[in-house]
Amino acid sequence: MERKICTKCSKCHTSTVSLATLTYDVEIDHDGRTYHVHVPDLVTPKCSNCGQLYFDDESSEQISRALRK
Repeated sequence: MERKICTKCSKCHTSTVSLATLTYDVEIDHDGRTYHVHVPDLVTPKCSNCGQLYFDDESSEQISRALRK
């Protein structure tokens, strides 16, 4: 099944959003603790004009899997 994304950026209003693979690091609070989560190959929609990231169900699931590791 093809991954559907909106190609118009809500920040800069250009039609330059596409899937990008990038290294993503984030701090997540879970069960009263803060965890550093590293995703070396996150695939997520990103605006190539302004850099705005968009987290859809698939990219959120990648982050959740990395947290569970």
